[in-house]
Amino acid sequence: MNGSPTNSGCYAANTTGLLIPDATAGTAIIQEDMGKVTVAVAWPPGYTGRRTLFDQVDVLDQTGHVVARTGNRVELLGGYDDGGWLTCDDAVYPPAW
Repeated sequence: MNGSPTNSGCYAANTTGLLIPDATAGTAIIQEDMGKVTVAVAWPPGYTGRRTLFDQVDVLDQTGHVVARTGNRVELLGGYDDGGWLTCDDAVYPPAW
């Protein structure tokens, strides 16, 4: 679930869609703005994931706060990197709980 360890900046793009569990990457997004294309999500270094009841995935930031949960519609700031979506720090909207 971690982004590239060499990522020192942030792409200036966004995508919106349903965040879903992904067996390989941990999470993926069904991009509403890209014709329902599903791509893996790479989170910034230090972000982790944990399975919840009903096989959903909580995404936690470096401080352990839940910033996203699969099964919810989210907007992610970032951009494409190596075929997936590389998400920026503090770039999940609407803000988590």
